[in-house]
Amino acid sequence: MAPLWRAAAAAIRESDPDRPVMYEADPSPMLAAPPFNGPVLGDDPQQVLAYHVYCEPGDGKDLAARLECLAAQTVFSDEYFGFLKKHGRVGGFMTEFGAVGSSAGEISHLNRLLGIADDHVQSWAYWQLKKYQDFTTMNDAESLYWPNGTLEETKLKTLSRTYAQAIAGLPLRMSFDPITAVFELRYNATVSEAPTEVYLNEVLHYPQGFAIDVDPKDCATLTLAKNRVHATTSSQCIGEVITLRLSPNSTQAN
Repeated sequence: MAPLWRAAAAAIRESDPDRPVMYEADPSPMLAAPPFNGPVLGDDPQQVLAYHVYCEPGDGKDLAARLECLAAQTVFSDEYFGFLKKHGRVGGFMTEFGAVGSSAGEISHLNRLLGIADDHVQSWAYWQLKKYQDFTTMNDAESLYWPNGTLEETKLKTLSRTYAQAIAGLPLRMSFDPITAVFELRYNATVSEAPTEVYLNEVLHYPQGFAIDVDPKDCATLTLAKNRVHATTSSQCIGEVITLRLSPNSTQAN
């Protein structure tokens, strides 16, 4: 696929030198093999590996399917994240994943994969929002809506995680516990002119409100908006490692 992406990118760069170019590898991972031998666009600073991670339909219904899905997620992760770690100037975006129903096993696999994405501070997009008579898919249960048009709230709650939309520094760790709804972000602060922005779904995860802890305590000024927390770094804390920890007021698990 690399020659195709190089040719397409060259045509794009003739009229647009700056727009990020996203390219996809073969959707089937290879054991102990990278998706490409090197960055497809060479030294171009605006290139993104757009990768997909899928399991078989109904992956949570029996032990064999569950084990197969866990193995597939591990192989995908090793391949894609190994490539991105080796080539630090290449961005990463999980542009497709999921395509699952709402069984407990499938939701568990979604949570595991989203946790892996957080570990690597990766953006992602679930497949898919609605069916729209899509003939390319393998799973009739993958939509975010039931056939009668109502939302699949269990799946929505799984996908609507607390996460940092913007970080005023270098991210070191981001995690969200889907059971307790506790979120933690740790970063090396480099910016005081713009805030770190954290999204949270208050209705689904924090119906009784939430608490925010900042460490060191005086290193950020907090501003709250609907489903948003902004943390502006104090100028004296530039260069410090700051930890934001957000947790529901209720001690009950969600």
